[in-house]
This record gives sequence, C-alpha cells and structure tokens, in this order.
Amino acid sequence: ELLAGREPVSQRTLKRSHKQEGRAAFPGWQGLFQHLKEKVGQNKPLDDEELMELIVLPLSFPQKEEQKEKIRETVNLAAKIQDRCQQLFALAGILTFTDKLIDMETANQIRRMIGMTKVGWIIEQEKQQILAEAKQMLAEAEEEKQQAIAKAEEKQQMLAKAEEEKQQELAKAEAEKRQAARESVIKMIRKNYPTEEIAFIVSSYSWDDIEAVRREIAGTE
Repeated sequence: ELLAGREPVSQRTLKRSHKQEGRAAFPGWQGLFQHLKEKVGQNKPLDDEELMELIVLPLSFPQKEEQKEKIRETVNLAAKIQDRCQQLFALAGILTFTDKLIDMETANQIRRMIGMTKVGWIIEQEKQQILAEAKQMLAEAEEEKQQAIAKAEEKQQMLAKAEEEKQQELAKAEAEKRQAARESVIKMIRKNYPTEEIAFIVSSYSWDDIEAVRREIAGTE
C-alpha cells in the first residue's frame, strides 16, 4: 500500500542497483549513503529517486553479512526521516525489498517502527486538529473580548455624556434659580423692604449680597 504509485522509480533504481552488485567498494554508493545521511540530518525531504536508492542500497553489496549490516544502517537512517509519510515509505520499502535477507530481529524492529510511526502520525493529526480548534476558539474569544471592550467603552462614553449633560442642566437650573432670587431681591429693595427681611425671605442671599445689589440699584437710578 505504501509503495503504490512509485513502481516506475523503483524499477529504474533496482535495475541500476543490480548492475552494481558484486562491487561493494563502488565509491558511488558510499557517496550516496553519505549524501542521504547528510540530507536526512538536515531534516530535508528526499525525492522519490533518493527514497528508492535508500531502500535498495543494501542490495548493492555482494556478501550477505554486508547486506545485513547495510540493512540495519539504512533502517536506522530511515527512522531519522522527519517526514512521517517518507519514513513509512522507506521502512516499508526496506522490509519489502530485503525480505529474503533481513533477519527477524531487524524485521520486527521495522514493524514496530512502522506501527509507532502510524500511531505518531495519527496523534500528530489529532494534535494539529486540536491546535487548529484551540486557535479558532482563542480567535473567537479575542473577538468577543474586543467587542465587549468596544461596548464597554461606548457605554462609558454614553455615561460620560449623560453626566456632562446632567451637570450642564444643574448649572443652568442653578443659574436660573440665582437669577430668580436676584430679581426677587431687586423687587423687594425697590419696595423698600429692609435688608434683614429680604435676607430672611431669600435665604440664598446674605446681608452683604443684598447690600451690594442695593448699591447697584442706587447707582443706576
């Protein structure tokens, strides 16, 4: 299943690798393994041909002991591939192409790795889904928070405006009350009410206030 869709690449690589059998010291394969090792070590993805070269690399060695050793090396290298799909493909490919050479211990090791990788992939998918949902929830919560803040600010502005209007009305009422009291004081002065009586009737005006108004009237008449 994991090898489906990659047959053309595998056939080309197998043919090339079979031509190299019997030449374990062929420097190209040593260089290839080092190249793959460096690329995996840098967490870079392998292309299809590199994956197949990694899978069939052990088959290029003539001696079974060498092949088994290279199988273990390629398994260890494949296990370090960060891309889970490529890791599964490489491990399954090694298990498939080396089934007549691989020892039981290494085969079981690969099967365990494949199982763990599949589980890890599922967990990773679930984790990404949870993270996406959490991110969405945080975004929605932040949006609601900003809306609540905006509403609170709007309410605060409305309250401030209402308080300002209230103070203006109070000031206006106080001014009107003061003006009405002054007019009453003026009328009583013109009717020759004594200061004591005016102060008693208009409590907001003191003796000095009434006398000041009296002088103003005297100065204009």
